[in-house]
This record gives sequence, C-alpha cells and structure tokens, in this order.
Amino acid sequence: LDSGEDYDDCARREIAEELGIRVEQSLEQLFKLPASLLTGNEHCMVYRYAHDGPMVLHPEEIDDGRWISPAAMDRRVADHDSSLTDSVCLIWKQYRALDSKTF
Repeated sequence: LDSGEDYDDCARREIAEELGIRVEQSLEQLFKLPASLLTGNEHCMVYRYAHDGPMVLHPEEIDDGRWISPAAMDRRVADHDSSLTDSVCLIWKQYRALDSKTF
C-alpha cells in the first residue's frame, strides 16, 4: 500500500504489475485480516475478481504460476505444504469458511 493509496487502488495496481491484468470492473472485497505474526505483520485485504483473459506473470515478482483446483489447494493447506506461506494458508482457510459454496 503506497502512501495515499486505498486498498482498492493498491489491488488494481498490484494486479496490473504482477499479472498484467487491467482491472476494469469493481473488485469484490471479501474480508480483511489484521496484522499478525501469521501475516508477516501486514494487514491483508482479500478480494475476489473473475478474469478469463490472458495473464503475463512479472518475472521479478512471481517465480511460478499455475491453476489448481480448490480441492488440491485444500489438500496442500491441510498437508502443511512448505511452499505455502502462513498468510496464504490463513487466507485460504478463511475464504473457504466464508464461501464454501463458491466451488
């Protein structure tokens, strides 16, 4: 979050920088996590956005990107996959609890 920037503007900027996606529609704010040890002492705003076009992963920001099923992500989180950060696991668990009917 840059100085003077709100969460929505930050999300649009980060999505454009890291994924090469220009967000035209509004983002759906789902929930906010307070800063804690699990989030690396960062506040996290979580959004949902549907995009069916191409993505261009920024090589200095993202090492690897791929699609996986929600069930596969559930297994990775349950198995404590070491490639997932604590904040990713926390966000995924809260998302699944919030909206288990999405998938």
